[in-house]
Amino acid sequence: MIQHATNAVAPGPVDPDLLVEALLYSVSHDLRSPLLTLSLAGELISESLGDRLRAEPSSGIVALDALEHGARDLERMLQALAVVSRARRRPLRRTRRCGCCSAGTS
Repeated sequence: MIQHATNAVAPGPVDPDLLVEALLYSVSHDLRSPLLTLSLAGELISESLGDRLRAEPSSGIVALDALEHGARDLERMLQALAVVSRARRRPLRRTRRCGCCSAGTS
């Protein structure tokens, strides 16, 4: 993945910020498809076997719950990576002054 990211930019020295940006983008987007597969598999298992698994306490329901919770956690992490990736592309700008910043200036 990193080699692909370095090949995408001009030859020569690679800007570390561009490399980080490419990595964040790749990770946040390339993991979406496997995550969707896991999420849909968990939903399918839950819909087809969920009642039976819940009726008979077993490790199956524990595994199904772990799959569903893990998929949700991974989705939140990928969303956070996407936010970080977008934030890195925009310069920070002050939009308003608070009372403490203007204190002592006239």
